[in-house]
Amino acid sequence: MAEVRFTDEAVPAVVGESLLEHAQRTSGAFKEIASTCDGSGTCGECVVCVVDGEDALSEPTPEEEAVSGVADDRHGGTFRLACRATVVDGSRDIEVVTFRRDLKILTRGVELDREALNPRVRRRDGRVVIGDTGFEVSDGGLFGLALDVGTTTIVAELVDLETGETLVKASFENPQRFGGSNVINRITYDRERRGLLQRVLVGHLNRVFEELPCGRQEIFEVVVAGNPTMRDLFFGLDVQPLGVSPFLSVTETERVAGDRESTALDASAAELGLELHQETRVYGLPLVACHVGADAAAGILVSGMWSATEPVLFMDIGTNTEVLLGNRDRILAASSPAGPAFEGAGVTFGMPGMEGAIESVRLADGSTDWRTIGDLPPRGICGSGLVDLLGELVRTGRINSFGRLRDGTGSMAVDPEHGITFSDRDIAEIAQAKGSNFAAQMILMRLFGIDADGVGALYLAGGFAEYLDVEQAQRIGMIASVPADRVTKLGNASLEGARALLCNQTLRTELEERVREVEHVRLEQDPDFLDLFVDGMRFHVADER
Repeated sequence: MAEVRFTDEAVPAVVGESLLEHAQRTSGAFKEIASTCDGSGTCGECVVCVVDGEDALSEPTPEEEAVSGVADDRHGGTFRLACRATVVDGSRDIEVVTFRRDLKILTRGVELDREALNPRVRRRDGRVVIGDTGFEVSDGGLFGLALDVGTTTIVAELVDLETGETLVKASFENPQRFGGSNVINRITYDRERRGLLQRVLVGHLNRVFEELPCGRQEIFEVVVAGNPTMRDLFFGLDVQPLGVSPFLSVTETERVAGDRESTALDASAAELGLELHQETRVYGLPLVACHVGADAAAGILVSGMWSATEPVLFMDIGTNTEVLLGNRDRILAASSPAGPAFEGAGVTFGMPGMEGAIESVRLADGSTDWRTIGDLPPRGICGSGLVDLLGELVRTGRINSFGRLRDGTGSMAVDPEHGITFSDRDIAEIAQAKGSNFAAQMILMRLFGIDADGVGALYLAGGFAEYLDVEQAQRIGMIASVPADRVTKLGNASLEGARALLCNQTLRTELEERVREVEHVRLEQDPDFLDLFVDGMRFHVADER
């Protein structure tokens, strides 16, 4: 009998039933699909990706116009609304991907001083007080949520605001992916379908709240970090100015005009659509400048850059890499549009960091040794594996400085048994991403008057950096050649920064003041950018022939 397969479950395919109805017959998949319209197709939240068996489903309905026909470069399928896509052929298996899959999403972060507990939410004289506003509540806990809203992934941390204890962390893919894999795509999509991306994300978060070990009425504050586009989309702001020069958030424009003191945001959960206590507040970390966002502001805090005496280099590597360099006297910041290549997009067998992804590679004696996430048969290669593979090709001299395989075949077998290959074209995709990151670091170091030896500490943040082999990354020219003993992985600095401000309201004022002093560097306006970008795309290999 044909089946409809979700992440970890399968149910018999029933002609005439929607994918949402099939999910309702599972034990877990239904919780992974957002929907607030009872399957009528009006909310547009129940987005899924059909990776196999699309022709066994009904044709897209008018309600699906916003998502249908959009290919997903990550999963290799197409997006549908689960409530509108109906099984019409009961002889075909159908595979459906939700956004709550078992990804290797980073939740670890460094721990700041967690003794300094001074939250905005507190209990006073039997009442709950948020700032200066007090109100009566029934007995229960006081909890807050730190939220890292990334272009690709979302991570949430539930914190007891009376003890500072973390109760749980939850993570899932950003369900807005049907709007594109990068921020420019999301901005364009939001222009055409204003508000849908925000509703979809909020709908999924409301499902996540159901799984937390506390009542949703006990969550009184949410603190949000993310790049400018993701943060502003979350708060329902117009993101169109971020898509055109000079690439300013509406909050930055208003601050420059003197209409607001900070780019930080403060709104009620109810007006954003979050199904929490009616008095719950949502705070968005301040932006640095242009596409250097609240996640970078969190990095300034977590890295300790604002109090360092020696120059500190901070990188949050991703689709849009934030690079900061500075100390207590001066901080420079730049945004590097690296693209999604290190997340697998554009690479033939590239894939996200999930089970079955090759995450480590070594070349020895003509053989290719690899390790996959979960020790499962390989399905593709994730970002850390791509860096490893390139580093090994450089080390063994199998590619030239232009990133082409020296044997002239144009492609190599990584795992012949499963047909996984790596080609000159794949190398070119990664070369462009690393070239952009290289140029950003070189320009900031030049403006600061130092080279890599002058960097006192290099902090790498983000999920990709966490699993990165630093030696291999330096070998391919992706990150500066800072001595290894000065390199530290911070984990999810964006989440930790949000958590710190959730637990200590005095840090908010200090951070808002410090980000106003950061010098923003527009890479595209630097006369050396193009030359450095081209140089950064090349590989420094021995025995060039």
